[in-house]
Amino acid sequence: MTDSRLCTRCKQTLPLSEFGKNKSKPLGVDNNCLPCRRLGRAEYRQNNKAAIAISQAKNYQKNREKRIADATRRVYANMAKHKQYTAISKRRNHLAIAADTRRRNARRKANGIFAISKKELKRLSQEPCFYCGATERLTVDHVIAVARGGRDSIGNLVSACKSCNSQKRELTIMEWRKKKREPVGLRAYRLSQLSSLSKG
Repeated sequence: MTDSRLCTRCKQTLPLSEFGKNKSKPLGVDNNCLPCRRLGRAEYRQNNKAAIAISQAKNYQKNREKRIADATRRVYANMAKHKQYTAISKRRNHLAIAADTRRRNARRKANGIFAISKKELKRLSQEPCFYCGATERLTVDHVIAVARGGRDSIGNLVSACKSCNSQKRELTIMEWRKKKREPVGLRAYRLSQLSSLSKG
């Protein structure tokens, strides 16, 4: 049995260890060597961005609930490791986080800061998530984001789980709901198209 073969792309005769496994082929390996295979995949992704984005969007939409459940389960099953990675990320990005905090505090002062009593904060902490009804990992969210002119007052604060709070970010409720209905891959593709149009 031969221990080498010809790569149909680069035309080099290489050891079988330089080829990916493929049981459907006579020698049990691909026709292209690993570097050529990687190059071919990169070229395909470059030439078929729109089709890949739409396919990924459909796949995400089809398996959205399962993927979210799997991700949540992985986090809870490895909470110590998750906290460790979060701490490392905070240390690496501490300058950017500090700059964001300064900008946010400046906006809050400009928009208006109102006294919020401990009783009101306690009530918020005991309420389920305003957006999805979850009762775990609760935070406090500005309905109208500070970056969009929202005030730091009890009338603009609601209880929100960490997931909803991080997804909503600076969007209004209507903008966020519209964004949630649109598949992620398709949204990324549309944004990239808009970006390329604005550059052109």
